[in-house]
Amino acid sequence: MKRIKGIQEAQERNFNPFLEDLGRKLAREMEDVLNQEEALWFQKARCYWIKDGNRNTRYYYTKATIPRRRNKIHMLKNDDGVWSEDPKVIKETIVTFFKKLFEEDKQERNVLEASCNWPRLDSNDWDKINLPFTVEEITAASQEVGKYLGAHLIHGRHSKQKFKSAATQAP
Repeated sequence: MKRIKGIQEAQERNFNPFLEDLGRKLAREMEDVLNQEEALWFQKARCYWIKDGNRNTRYYYTKATIPRRRNKIHMLKNDDGVWSEDPKVIKETIVTFFKKLFEEDKQERNVLEASCNWPRLDSNDWDKINLPFTVEEITAASQEVGKYLGAHLIHGRHSKQKFKSAATQAP
């Protein structure tokens, strides 16, 4: 929608045949999407009708489209307590709410002064930390985490050859 609106605004300033064709193409695509959405809701209603065996299609169409209506914001109360139905005002209210929510507080925060003396690592410890991973370490880690990576690793569907080549290429 925004692209079509932008193209129309650009066309008002000066004519461009490329933008004219692009606008027509986008309008056709939007019409197709709207038709597909309408067909989807009709099919959902039809599925309910077939499943329940009742011919009250209006009831099933309403039943299928209720979630679509439930997922929209029709009215919103702003910070002043005023209700608004205007989509621009609703959008602005939501944006300002989240900006206020995530903006940083201007208050000074207390600094925690802790006198902790953490031990320092010597060069031998740093050398051990910076060693590259071995194939054995990679294999052991992948077996431990396998259940979290999905069924393709658990049931052996993942190519062992690909795993071995990946393990040997690890730095």
